[in-house]
Amino acid sequence: MQIAVFVFNEQGEAIAERLVSGLDYQVLIDRNMDETQKDLPFKERVARLWDQVDGFIFVAATGIVVRTIAPLLKGKTVDPAVLVIDAAGRYVISLLSGHLGGANRLTKEVAGVLGAVPVITTATDVLGKTSVEDWANELGLKVVNPEGLVKINGALVRDVTITVYTELPVADLAKHPLNPGKTLFKPLERLSLSPPQGPSLAVTRQQFGVDRVDLELVAPSLVVGIGCRRGTGKEVIKQFIQETFREKGWPLAAVTSIVSVEQKKDEEGLLALARELKVPVRFFKPEELQAVLEAMPQLEKSLFVEEKIGVGAVCEPAAILGSQWGQLPVGKRSYRGVTIAVARVASP
Repeated sequence: MQIAVFVFNEQGEAIAERLVSGLDYQVLIDRNMDETQKDLPFKERVARLWDQVDGFIFVAATGIVVRTIAPLLKGKTVDPAVLVIDAAGRYVISLLSGHLGGANRLTKEVAGVLGAVPVITTATDVLGKTSVEDWANELGLKVVNPEGLVKINGALVRDVTITVYTELPVADLAKHPLNPGKTLFKPLERLSLSPPQGPSLAVTRQQFGVDRVDLELVAPSLVVGIGCRRGTGKEVIKQFIQETFREKGWPLAAVTSIVSVEQKKDEEGLLALARELKVPVRFFKPEELQAVLEAMPQLEKSLFVEEKIGVGAVCEPAAILGSQWGQLPVGKRSYRGVTIAVARVASP
């Protein structure tokens, strides 16, 4: 986890230094960053980092922070964690992305380092409940439709029974009740037999797009192999993946990782997309990809690609390796200098 800390005075600098030594994260202090950005206005420095780091900590007045980040907000599934600390270091406020972005957890950790009071206002936390976002994170699940979070968390706050329809084994999921004594677990196929009574959610792995429930959570299992021309932007790659997934009826939340060849390890478009999707990115050596091509001669190869990077294909063999030799439901596709392939990790 990478955290950017912004300070405005000596007191703030002292707090920042304590965080550098006390947190088990990479902590970047604004005043120590790239010399070329030091003379930029404060708002522009924040904007440039918004999609680059996992969280922001401001030792400043809350009003200044709110006005600065307001134009940058995109949505709770992608916005970074934002914390505010007063100049005396007495209070640590979880301001944004408390659950999905991890701000509430980070607030507690920062408060522990500073000996400060954590200020968390989300209803589930205040009432001692586990939010559905935190529950999903613990189980490695991702949110498909964020608008459904409010109803499920509202049911948790009211202590109403929630029904979970799951494509994963019921016995495994039942070991982790969302609300002990108030969670019913049923196989996903039961949903087609009768509509749910009361708040409900579905946990899927392949049967995406479940209706009749308030919230869908997915167990990510799709590995996206990517090849691209140097300098290809994030939005071009993302648009291509979105179109492919839309055609298949898959949510982007089903992506578990992005993979490519090691020559692309500094490709900013790939790295930025992985940060936005909050998934790991892995790069394979050409000889590793070549081994896949030799084992699977039916995969498409290109002499041009081989001349450029030393192996005749990238997206398909990378996807297969990244999925640990899983199935390849989407073979090589090309669009505006980008190639993608999608492999599904084998069921555990």
